[in-house]
Amino acid sequence: MNEQINETNQPNKRKQVYLAYEVQNGEGEPFTFRIKAHSRYMETFTRLLHGPVPAPALTRRSDHIFVFRKAGLIIETEMREQRKNGNERYGVYHLRSKIRPIQAEAGGAQ
Repeated sequence: MNEQINETNQPNKRKQVYLAYEVQNGEGEPFTFRIKAHSRYMETFTRLLHGPVPAPALTRRSDHIFVFRKAGLIIETEMREQRKNGNERYGVYHLRSKIRPIQAEAGGAQ
C-alpha cells in the first residue's frame, strides 16, 4: 500500500523565530544577543527593556536574569523592603546594557 505524505499529515515542524539585539556594555565591543520569540525568557527581556522589573519571591524571573547575565547583559539588582504581603525583601532588576534591535531570524525546528 502506497501512502502519500502531504502537508496535512506531516508532523508539526514549526520554525523557531529568534530576535537579535546588539548589546553595548560601556566602552566594550558590542555583541549580538539572540532570544527565541514567544518564550517566557522573551517576556522577561521585554519587561527589562521597558524599565525596572520587580521580582517577588513567587516568580522565576531570577532564573531568566541569571541566563541573561551569563550571556553578557549587565543587570543590577536593587533590594527593596515590602511589608504588606508578607515578603519582607524583594529584588528589582535594572538593565544597564544598551540594547538595539537588529533583526528577526528564522531557524529550523529543534
